[in-house]
Amino acid sequence: IYTESGGSPLFAVEIIRMLVSDGRLVERGGAWGMSEGGKIGIPRTVQEVISRRMDKLSKDQRRIIECASVIGERFDHSLIAESIGIDELQLLDELDGISKSFQLVAFDEGSYKFSHARTRDVSYDGISKPRRAELHKRVGCSLENRLPDNSILGAISWNFFQAQDKEKCIKYSILAGENFLRDAIYPEAIEQFKRAVSSIPTDAVHESELLTALEGLGDAYRESGFSLESSKCYDRFLKQSNDLNNKARLQRKQAENWSPITLGNGDAAISLTLLNQAESCIGLDQEERANIEHIRAWIQFYSEDFEKSVISLKRANELMASTGKEWKITDPIELDCFIALRRQLHSEAFDKAKLFVEKANKSKNFRFQVIAENSLAQAYLFTDRQDLALFHYRKCADLADRIGDVMMSAGSHLRMSEIEEELGNIAAEKTEAEKGLRDSNIVNEAWILCWGYAVMGRAYIHSGEIQKANDCLIKQWEYVEQSVGFTRAIYEGDWSWSKAELEIALGHYSEGFNSFEKALIKFEETGSYACYALARCRLVYAKALIEHGSKRQAKEQLDKASETITKLNRMSLKNKVEELRARL
Repeated sequence: IYTESGGSPLFAVEIIRMLVSDGRLVERGGAWGMSEGGKIGIPRTVQEVISRRMDKLSKDQRRIIECASVIGERFDHSLIAESIGIDELQLLDELDGISKSFQLVAFDEGSYKFSHARTRDVSYDGISKPRRAELHKRVGCSLENRLPDNSILGAISWNFFQAQDKEKCIKYSILAGENFLRDAIYPEAIEQFKRAVSSIPTDAVHESELLTALEGLGDAYRESGFSLESSKCYDRFLKQSNDLNNKARLQRKQAENWSPITLGNGDAAISLTLLNQAESCIGLDQEERANIEHIRAWIQFYSEDFEKSVISLKRANELMASTGKEWKITDPIELDCFIALRRQLHSEAFDKAKLFVEKANKSKNFRFQVIAENSLAQAYLFTDRQDLALFHYRKCADLADRIGDVMMSAGSHLRMSEIEEELGNIAAEKTEAEKGLRDSNIVNEAWILCWGYAVMGRAYIHSGEIQKANDCLIKQWEYVEQSVGFTRAIYEGDWSWSKAELEIALGHYSEGFNSFEKALIKFEETGSYACYALARCRLVYAKALIEHGSKRQAKEQLDKASETITKLNRMSLKNKVEELRARL
């Protein structure tokens, strides 16, 4: 009631009256309580009270309130003065009167605000459409006079959009989108570029603006982890543009969406084809060639050709150095860290990851910090420091939430769930799995949903919620079928692992063992990438075999697990092998 009423006694009383009359607030045994859940909602009588108060305002006061409602729930009085041409001192006198006599606005923390969000809504809805459009135009022009101030570009864009001034809306939406993209504020960047794209006419005159907005929207989606949505924007750009250099740049960006860099769409063949098409462009500058070589290095890394990956990365750095420009902080260091980890150069990987975090923090760019924290977390995970891995994955998730990078947030929570599972913390495993699956559903891409449902399904199995685990397994397979190539092999393995654990929990040992065997085959197909999953899956399989009394097969799985764990150099997994051997 406090939240709905905004602390207004009048509104609180009206809400309570409504709840009682509707039978939702009832007395039972001398205590008052809600009879059912759900949103309380603002009663019609509150709207009527606000409307009656509005009717009592003078003509000047009404003009002020209407302009304020166009600006927003919180408003700058000087912006009203500029927009409707009223003396600022007179305006302050009127606002003081509106506050004291009608309780419609209040002064708070250096600016004015409406006493309740509903007050603003009632005022705004009461303005005729032509008058509302004109007020938005005036507010937009007043804000325009305050430039250069990048913080108000979004507000300018919004006001000209509402004023139906397409040219200015397009101009400021693109500028605002580019500013948000630079500052790694991706949800706002997406909103601004989408507004621009929806406002731009499909004619030759506006082609340049459309291409700029499409590329910006694709970049914002890509940085947020929405590679499929990004691909749609890039595809539309490529169909629209005839400039060969522009097409080459977008082919390179599209290649990144198709590469297994983030396990995106995971088809290295398509990615390499796009890179070759981009590279064939006559007159391609050295910076673009460096970007192409950098993506090629990532593809080689995921193909486990680490030597070629090192060579390509070196070539990319040389090309960029020849331009006199510098990489974004994330570009060369992240891959450098991962190569060192996969080559078991742990000390070198730590040094690189820590330097990465240090540089990212100095840059004050949250996007760089997210990627750096993820790299350091991976380094700790690879070297068996689960406590520190959890700490840095949590930092990564928090920073990702801050900038709207839902993909990285999802991945961090899912990885934390896997670590908690390894540590035997069932409650924490389930909590992190729920957060990871929530974010995976927001991203709504097959590969992350495969992972999300796999982790969630196993968490349900471990907490004894078998039916929920089965539901997750059904959903997971839907997304496995949408996956391709390298990615599909990993998640078919994950699905079979979950299926095996579910069958064992139901007492169906034969079916469970068959599913474990299928999981191991799929994990082995992906090489070193799935080493961690392969080792853990073998340990769970061995445990089930021991419980079933199949000691010879259990010993075989433990021996094979030991071989993988030796490559990983994971002491915690080695200890689990010895614990299971003791049970033999």
